[in-house]
Amino acid sequence: MAEKLEKQDKRESLIQVLEIIYRQPGNNSEELALRLKELYLATGRPEAAYLMYENITSARYLTYQFYRDKGELELQIGYDIAALTTLMHAMVLRPNNDKLRLECLELAGRLGSMEAMQELSRPLFNGSLQQKRLPLYQSYYNGLRLSGQFTAADVVAGQILDQSWLSISTRKALLLDRARDLMTMERLYQAERILRTQLVEGRDKDPAIFADLIEDALLAGAGEDGKTLFNYYTEKSENSGWKTSYGEDGRAFFLSYVHLLVKEGRSAAAQTELENYLTGYRKKAAVHPSDTDEELLRLELELCRLYLKIGNKKSCLDLVRRYEKNGNPPAEMRLVKYIAAGNGTVNPEALITNLPGRENHKGGVTELLRLAEASKILGKEAAAISFLQEAQRLYPASMRSRVALAILLKNAGKFGLAADAFYELHQKNPEESWFYVQYLQVKSKQGHNKAVLAELSNQPFATLPFELKLLQARALYATNQKADSFEIYESLLHPSVRSKYRDEMSTKGVRVAWQEQEEQTFWKMFGYDEPDWFDKLNQLQGDEGFLAQSRTLEGSTAARLYDSYRWERLVGSEFLARKALEENKYTVAETQYRKNAEQGQSTESLKDLAKIYERLGEYGKQAEVYSSLEKRGESAPELQESIERNKVALAPTLGLNYEYLEKSGRENLINLQKMSAGVSFQYLPSLNSSLQFGYSELFFEPAEGGGQSVDGRLFSVSSRYKFNERTSIELDSGLQILDSDSDSSVTFSARLNRKFDPLLSGYLEVNQELIDDTVEAVDTGFTTNSIIGGLVLEGTKGFTIGGELERLWYEDNNTQNRLFFFGSYSIFDDLTTYEMKYSYEILTNRDDDTAVVADGGPTVETVLPYWSPDEYWQHLFSIKVQHLLNNPEEIERPPSSYSFDLSVGYESELDFTIGGGANIFLEIGSNFLVKGRLFYTESDDYREESAAVSLMYRW
Repeated sequence: MAEKLEKQDKRESLIQVLEIIYRQPGNNSEELALRLKELYLATGRPEAAYLMYENITSARYLTYQFYRDKGELELQIGYDIAALTTLMHAMVLRPNNDKLRLECLELAGRLGSMEAMQELSRPLFNGSLQQKRLPLYQSYYNGLRLSGQFTAADVVAGQILDQSWLSISTRKALLLDRARDLMTMERLYQAERILRTQLVEGRDKDPAIFADLIEDALLAGAGEDGKTLFNYYTEKSENSGWKTSYGEDGRAFFLSYVHLLVKEGRSAAAQTELENYLTGYRKKAAVHPSDTDEELLRLELELCRLYLKIGNKKSCLDLVRRYEKNGNPPAEMRLVKYIAAGNGTVNPEALITNLPGRENHKGGVTELLRLAEASKILGKEAAAISFLQEAQRLYPASMRSRVALAILLKNAGKFGLAADAFYELHQKNPEESWFYVQYLQVKSKQGHNKAVLAELSNQPFATLPFELKLLQARALYATNQKADSFEIYESLLHPSVRSKYRDEMSTKGVRVAWQEQEEQTFWKMFGYDEPDWFDKLNQLQGDEGFLAQSRTLEGSTAARLYDSYRWERLVGSEFLARKALEENKYTVAETQYRKNAEQGQSTESLKDLAKIYERLGEYGKQAEVYSSLEKRGESAPELQESIERNKVALAPTLGLNYEYLEKSGRENLINLQKMSAGVSFQYLPSLNSSLQFGYSELFFEPAEGGGQSVDGRLFSVSSRYKFNERTSIELDSGLQILDSDSDSSVTFSARLNRKFDPLLSGYLEVNQELIDDTVEAVDTGFTTNSIIGGLVLEGTKGFTIGGELERLWYEDNNTQNRLFFFGSYSIFDDLTTYEMKYSYEILTNRDDDTAVVADGGPTVETVLPYWSPDEYWQHLFSIKVQHLLNNPEEIERPPSSYSFDLSVGYESELDFTIGGGANIFLEIGSNFLVKGRLFYTESDDYREESAAVSLMYRW
């Protein structure tokens, strides 16, 4: 019957008959299984066909073709683990089949099977390399890279690069791969050295090199450098078509442009640009679909990331539907659909429940790795970790999943798990030093510096890689072994990169003669690390910068030394700042760190900067640094203690306030006594903003001679907002209501602060203020409007100079011009700060307000209820001492402090003036604090005294 059905080509009926026969005891022959396998394949039932393959064990059937066919079927149904085993059997039977060896190497690389890769590669390097086998060498090389075997991959790349028959394009691809590996290893300086060297070798028109340079800059936090590189490439006329360049290199450059836009906060613009690019790219895909499927998927995944970032889930789902219309969508698009159709979270189990081969451990690893990579792109790190953990469970031999998981755990701030993962990798692969470096770096991030030192103490210092030498210096500093730490820092700075540069140039017959400028100029009191010619050469911009000099001998030599230069800058600035900290030169250290901030701060530098801000009482700036550290996943115990102290300092605060002011003199044009009592509330909506609300009861009366008194109240609101690292704004407003018949008065102030560079800052301020020289002025509600502009130059040696210019208009049309200048010098001890200051102030007034007597008599000047001299000036010298009552690092809350100051000077008419004051900031428990202030100044023509006290509660 079976033979009759076969002749009639009735396959379904034949399958039913053969299945009945096959299930009969004694009739399940392997020949029948092979026949059923063919019928199942012919009728589109690959899973059933595979079950037949599993029942064939006789040696006479286990031929090369059998294993070849079975392996291809396993790949078709997603059994990638089983496919590798099967194809390796075929490789044993045909050891000289390079086509099969290539397929096996590619599959082993995707799975991360080091054992299979090593076995397959063994015959490849016995003797000289052959050009026809280049795809095999490249496949092995790429497999090593995917599995984190960077040292071994570097050896293989070196052997390939030594071949004279190697093409220029392949040589470039290998070097770019090496740079990308270094980025993965977080060795960004070395990566940029390779890429810069490629530029000086004549590839300054290659979009792939610029793409990788931009990505390297973004990873290093140097977005401005990335923008410079982008502009340099796109401004050249020969590159005008970069937005329609759809090849591999053009695609990489366009994606780097998209990433730049996202970094600048322009996600909507990035979305539009990528949509336009994809319109052209899809037209190409329609012509050459087989060449662009994977590339198109990668671009559309980037687009989905942007859609999700701005909340455009509908467009995501539209993309997925296009894939669904063409058949079973890839794993990446199934993930996108799950995220867009749900609430944005990912349940990994829901996506892998029906994963082929998962139940019997025969497959699913490749799909899990793709899901993990897509999750990273879409910003779902937790899901990516789950996918990688499942891949590791299914296939413990996968080195690729282990390495990817360790990296992801570290980047997600799961340092305990990451340390264990890297340690296990190091134990299994001691020849790959990168695993050991990562393990120790993660231990350091955990704050386990003693464990790091114990590990390193057993190894000769000279044999350690540069990263571990620096790590040892940092660990010694963290454990208060600062002399030993500084000794290592100094050793890492010798010989200097400038001496290496001179030596290299000397061997080429070029004498380097830039001047070091050792003399102490006035401006060097304010500059700490002035860039010399070599610094400018290594920068990207400017006529002396690297991009302009890349084709010169100087530029090519600097490119080869670039990583040494960057390490020297990082180590040198960190060393100098830490020495300054030890010498209590806090302003020196703070400016040094601030100057390096735009080039990407090391974690250690940020920790030091946070301590400096705590010592200087800049708790808002300290909070911003801690926010950056927490985003990096830092979790050392001492760091958490500091963060908690900072949170106390910035907690919402309710205050009870009292203030007393008395001032008199200036020919009785100043005569006022003021008392104020009220409440205030302050809180920080974010680290970049603050709000304060206040209410006060007011009482005014003359300080001398008696007279009328005035009562009132004041409502006030103050806010501060920081737009970015360079720009902030301060807004203040108030409403003063008096019990007399006068109208209520509004005050306001708006001040824009701008930091032009790490040393120079400026501000512009507009004000409307009430005059409070006399009770009459207060009762009348006299106001002034003013514009103030100022500049401040903060020197790193403790010097600061500044000045401001003010133009003021009185309500009665009178005007005032004022110029103010100051210079100060600060000295820091462990708990005490000393500040010496000189200031000069000069103001001139023009009084235009006059009145005419009603009976036609002479014109007389109106008597003004405020002081408005034709000219006034003052020279003032002061000294201030501030002392912390406890060490901020030894308590769980911000430190209490007190200060006092003394000033002497002389003013117009050579009147001698003397003054002084005191301030106290006292913690009472963890929630209460007291602030107090006293001030007194007196001259032959003027006297002022004031006192204020606040009792505050914060929670």
